[in-house]
Amino acid sequence: MPEPSSTPKVFLSCIHSDMRWAHAMRQMLGAAGAEVLLSSDSTRPGDSIAERVREAIAMASVVFVLIGPRTRGSKFVNWEIEIATQGTPSRPAPGLVAVILPDHADYLRPFYDPENVPLRIHDHVSRESAILRKWPKDPAERQRFPWPLVSFSTGSALRSFQWDESADQPVRG
Repeated sequence: MPEPSSTPKVFLSCIHSDMRWAHAMRQMLGAAGAEVLLSSDSTRPGDSIAERVREAIAMASVVFVLIGPRTRGSKFVNWEIEIATQGTPSRPAPGLVAVILPDHADYLRPFYDPENVPLRIHDHVSRESAILRKWPKDPAERQRFPWPLVSFSTGSALRSFQWDESADQPVRG
């Protein structure tokens, strides 16, 4: 059996109108040592895009969802989030990171409006099984920003964590 690659693999989920941000994110994460996958990569006529996306997400350590002004209405991005949050008995789901882009209505606000992001993102952020960040405007800040440093394994370990409910029981004695 071949050794698993130590290079973290990142899947970028976004709508077509946000591809310029996806290319910038690919460059930043690539500079941090990650291999970045998009659903448009390596598709040939006759390929099933759905199957290619499933394969790419299955290989990913983390999924970044780029959130622009029209992302909430994307059935495809919502489907990619659903696929990304399904682990298997042999492999936990990848970590999930949502990034609000500068052209999004909530970018300048201190908090995001759950009505302005994909519903599945809000659900996972609320349950602390995903993190949400804003795209840094300053290029120097982008170099220091924690997303390249997000532990690519911690996210997936967090997602597969099972809480021991007995820990919530009162101590008798």
